[in-house]
Amino acid sequence: MSHFHLHKKWIVTLFTVCMTAGLSAQVMTNGAEIDIQAGAVLTIQGGLSNDGSGSITNNGVMMIEGDLTNNSSLNVSDGQGQVELNGFSPQTIGGSSASGFHDLRLSNPSGLMLDQDISVGGTLDMEFGNLDLNGQIISLSETASLMGESDTSRIFGATGEIQTTRDLGTPAGMNIANLGVEITSSTNMGSTRIIRGHTTQMVGTGNSIERYFDIIPANNSNLDADFRMYYFPSELNGQDANTLALFRLNSGATNWTPALGNSNVAGGYVEQSGIDAMALWTLSSDGTTSITDPRPELQAGYFPNPMESGHILHVTGLEAGIYAFRLFDARGRQVHAEDLQAFSPDVDVQVSLPHLALGMYTMQIRSEAYHPMVGKLLIGGH
Repeated sequence: MSHFHLHKKWIVTLFTVCMTAGLSAQVMTNGAEIDIQAGAVLTIQGGLSNDGSGSITNNGVMMIEGDLTNNSSLNVSDGQGQVELNGFSPQTIGGSSASGFHDLRLSNPSGLMLDQDISVGGTLDMEFGNLDLNGQIISLSETASLMGESDTSRIFGATGEIQTTRDLGTPAGMNIANLGVEITSSTNMGSTRIIRGHTTQMVGTGNSIERYFDIIPANNSNLDADFRMYYFPSELNGQDANTLALFRLNSGATNWTPALGNSNVAGGYVEQSGIDAMALWTLSSDGTTSITDPRPELQAGYFPNPMESGHILHVTGLEAGIYAFRLFDARGRQVHAEDLQAFSPDVDVQVSLPHLALGMYTMQIRSEAYHPMVGKLLIGGH
């Protein structure tokens, strides 16, 4: 196997050239061992594909302007260095293997999309551009943290999560890994898993913002905790920031419970004190105001029910117009969403559902003219 040792700044400009739709893209293919030593900078003016038994020990800086693909059984970036994605068009991290980094910086206003899980041991620096989870998982080590996230440079995604596990002890105003949830408690919570996602939840007959936290401590009783949940304006999902309230879904429960709280619009958070135990958390204003909705009830039917996974659901009786269809699992997580075009109450609207686990789901149909319709849908076998 070849070995490359970088002691100073290297700029790599010519690699394998691929043609796609008339455009050329430069891709560096590594099947060797690359050692980027402290103080050295490797700039790749194109993409990087780490293949075979390729490995990179990075104690300096590696700058990549194209996509990063890891098809090696070894990690794409060992060491204590930084990988910076600084392209000019949207970039991706993918490949057959998950990629691990010590420090990862996104410095691309066009953004990054994940096609594979990643892990970060030091800092995930959101300098410029949004990061689309795209159904993947970001795992932060017990000492890692998120930096520089803002409303214009944030992590998002209809599916996917960012998570960490660490010993919280007795937290005092601790914004864990800078993920956007702050906890104070005199009770030792012990090893705690914190999961943040951006799937809208179904709260009552309304929706949540595009952010939730699932917090799972080893000790989850008598916490008497002060709890603050942050959000970005881009995550409001049509909710009124002035009337946002905390909602919780306890383990094993099927309905969200209001936990109220005080909304601080300027600070971008809702906080509450005296929280006895952690749970799955989100924010909503719909959940508290929907019962006074003056609009008429939406009347529609749907069949078959039960139905087989992956089959077509027929919705009947919809007046001409556009309707938002949402399907939520037993924990209130959105598993399918699409807009429906209805032409007449006499013409069925068809919904092609994805393959889903067997069980009971909650269906919601919304429009501007009607109070949302909510119904139960059983996904069964043959």
